[in-house]
Amino acid sequence: MIKPVSRYEINRIKRRFITLYGERASERLIERFIQLIGRYGVGLQPEPLVTRWSEKDAILISYGDSILENDVPPLQALKRFCDRYLKRRFSCVHILPFYPGLRMTDFP
Repeated sequence: MIKPVSRYEINRIKRRFITLYGERASERLIERFIQLIGRYGVGLQPEPLVTRWSEKDAILISYGDSILENDVPPLQALKRFCDRYLKRRFSCVHILPFYPGLRMTDFP
């Protein structure tokens, strides 16, 4: 049987990690911590399904490199595009694995 740990408790531990190790290292450490406690039958308490999404949400599904911009990493270019043209139109973006993308210059 898995003993659930709430997100509140994990955030409390994360704040302590930040105090001890700094903001940068705490992200990596909290992920490792969750992996370690999982070995002992402890896991994150699942959030209720109602809080995740509803029929009012719209999800954009995109390859990570579907928007290309010169000298800009693909995910950053996708974020810029979404921020500029799709703001408040989608609840979240689901990013698929990278696939050879097209540049706007590829079209006549």
